[in-house]
Amino acid sequence: VSPGNHIGLEEYLEMEGLAYRLRPFKTKGINADRMEKNLNDYTFNTINNPISSIKQYTRILQNYRSAYMQLAVHHFMDFQKLQSVNNNEAADIKRAKVEEVLDKMSENLPENPIRMDNRDLHYQVGRLYYGVGNNQKFKEVLDELVARQDNTVRHRVEYAQSYLELENYDTSLSILKELYSGYNSMEAKILSGGREQKKVDKKVWNQYRNNYPDIVSHLIINYRKLEMVDEARDLLTTWLERNPKDKEAQKLIKEMEEKG
Repeated sequence: VSPGNHIGLEEYLEMEGLAYRLRPFKTKGINADRMEKNLNDYTFNTINNPISSIKQYTRILQNYRSAYMQLAVHHFMDFQKLQSVNNNEAADIKRAKVEEVLDKMSENLPENPIRMDNRDLHYQVGRLYYGVGNNQKFKEVLDELVARQDNTVRHRVEYAQSYLELENYDTSLSILKELYSGYNSMEAKILSGGREQKKVDKKVWNQYRNNYPDIVSHLIINYRKLEMVDEARDLLTTWLERNPKDKEAQKLIKEMEEKG
């Protein structure tokens, strides 16, 4: 049921799977126990049959995937609350529950044949794993996302930043260097004018422009983490030529020069 059809009853609706139950009292939004039971009772064996290629059926399965995600997020929010009050024993139980739900979703609704078309949803799966301390699962999700051919500049920057969080500097650096090169290539076409300028996709160029500061700042972080001092200094110098009033960049390059 879309939010627009809740007719003001949101506080009294309780999600139990793919359907809401109307209650005579205010609810928490999800009945986790009943939702988990209903998901576990569903038979997913049909995904390996030819019917799984039918769009209408695939949409139904995607709805089940969304239900699993809502359940995982519900447990994750509880985990964060318990962790914030140092209730470590209860938090560990919730931590395990988040992983259990996500693992069950992957088992019942694997990427092949039920591809997760929504990149942001797929990324959220990885962030949930990361949030409960499973860095390896997050990396596996990132590797799958990076391999996609339809990633926007924003997505690629986001994935590079995530690899940086995982201290996977080489992979992060590789993505960012490609983005930096792409920006410079597009800028050169624009500055040259004429036919080359007409070849520039304005939508993509705007994405590059909007994400350029993040591309540069994350590149510098990676260079420094990998002790590539000369590369970091050169990039900072180029940045300051474009942005001479950037005091943070001035401070950073001064620190690097003092360290030699």
